[in-house]
Amino acid sequence: MWTAFTSTGLTVPDELQQMPRTVFSDPTKPSLGKYYDQIAWFQGNGVDLLKMQYQRGGSFDFIPHVYGNTGSSKAAISYRISDHYPLWAEFGLK
Repeated sequence: MWTAFTSTGLTVPDELQQMPRTVFSDPTKPSLGKYYDQIAWFQGNGVDLLKMQYQRGGSFDFIPHVYGNTGSSKAAISYRISDHYPLWAEFGLK
C-alpha cells in the first residue's frame, strides 16, 4: 500500500514517517513500515503542490493523559479508544 500511496506523487514529510503509529510501536524502532495513518500532499516536479508550508508534525501518545497510571494494558486500551496514535501537522502560510 505504501508503494501505491507514494507512486501517485503523494509525499509524507520524513519527520512524520518516523513517528510511532500505534500503542504497540516500539519507541526504539518507530514506525518501521507501519504506515497506518498519514498526512500527505502531492508534489509535482519536486515542488510541493500545497499552498501552505509544512513546519513540523508528530504523533500524540494519549495514554498517559487519558488513562494515567491505571495499569490498563495496551491491548485493553486499544479496544476502548484506539490502537492508533493521532498524527498532527503544523503549517505556515506561504
